[in-house]
Amino acid sequence: MPAEPIRALLRLLEEERALLLAGDLAGLSRLLPRKEDLLGRLAARGAPGEELVALSGALARNRTLLGAALRGLREGRGLGAGSGAGSGAEAPGGGLVTYDRGGARREAAPPPRRVERRA
Repeated sequence: MPAEPIRALLRLLEEERALLLAGDLAGLSRLLPRKEDLLGRLAARGAPGEELVALSGALARNRTLLGAALRGLREGRGLGAGSGAGSGAEAPGGGLVTYDRGGARREAAPPPRRVERRA
């Protein structure tokens, strides 16, 4: 059975995974001091290789999620920087293109154009 720093780090990595899936970047930054402390304790204590095997899957999974989050942020920043005409953020009819949590594209139609006539 893994030692306490390993168990605590596994719990923290599960919490980190939940935050990554929820897109809670502020929550991720709040985890950093705890993560650094646990990693420091683990390094000072020296863990046998078999205890570290338990961490490898959780670390790889979170690394993949974090990479995907960073790619999404970069793509979003690129769309935001060119949010003027022709940036790709507009639907062909002039509406707005958005994406839901599942990544499905949604096009919001522009409001109907009306001419207001005054006498």
